[in-house]
Amino acid sequence: MGKRAIVHVFVAIFFIVAAGCAAMGTARHAYIMKGQILEVDGREAYLCIGSTDGARAGQEFPVYRYVKSQILGETKTRLSPGTCGRGEDHASG
Repeated sequence: MGKRAIVHVFVAIFFIVAAGCAAMGTARHAYIMKGQILEVDGREAYLCIGSTDGARAGQEFPVYRYVKSQILGETKTRLSPGTCGRGEDHASG
């Protein structure tokens, strides 16, 4: 394969990767959300996630509990998913 063909292959790969990275902005909210846990009261947790971050009222979130073990270190345990309550549908982004 000549040098020119190798350059064309690398340019094509670059554009494919660049196009994939540009498309990640729209797919980001389907998989990644940012926010904070404001308070935990018994079995209820109050989250601060705005609609601009992709949250909707009634949405379910996976819930994890981190447990510190002296033998294994920090481990992650998945609990049943929780659901946003009605108070969040009045919040703005």
